[in-house]
Amino acid sequence: MYGSNARRPGFLPACLVAGPAFVWTYALADLYLYLPRPIVVSGGDVLAVLLFCLPATIVGFLLALPPTGMGMLMMYKLGETLPAARLPLAWTLTGAGFGAGIAVTFGAWPHLPPTALALVAASALCARICRRQAHWE
Repeated sequence: MYGSNARRPGFLPACLVAGPAFVWTYALADLYLYLPRPIVVSGGDVLAVLLFCLPATIVGFLLALPPTGMGMLMMYKLGETLPAARLPLAWTLTGAGFGAGIAVTFGAWPHLPPTALALVAASALCARICRRQAHWE
């Protein structure tokens, strides 16, 4: 499947990034809801998000393992037969689709737009990171 064992765990870095990506995207999406009013962000707010990233890394890693692993395997196998599925854009859009599906399934969309956007963005980023590790021969 992969050219070397060094490339095999491509989904592990993506799973590590999932939690912090979700937290930062959620924070930015939540701030966006306040526009066009002025947005005041204090150092304490940034520190709170940074401190929240450590537990989010652990929890996000565990939550991201199944969908990231399934998505990576699916896209890799699809890429073996369909060269267009090897494109980074195809992986990114598929990841965004997985995130949107999760958001709809668990009711984040349309009731919690920042959560839904964070799921879609983090999923797309994870898929893109997985694609960097995938190689076909």
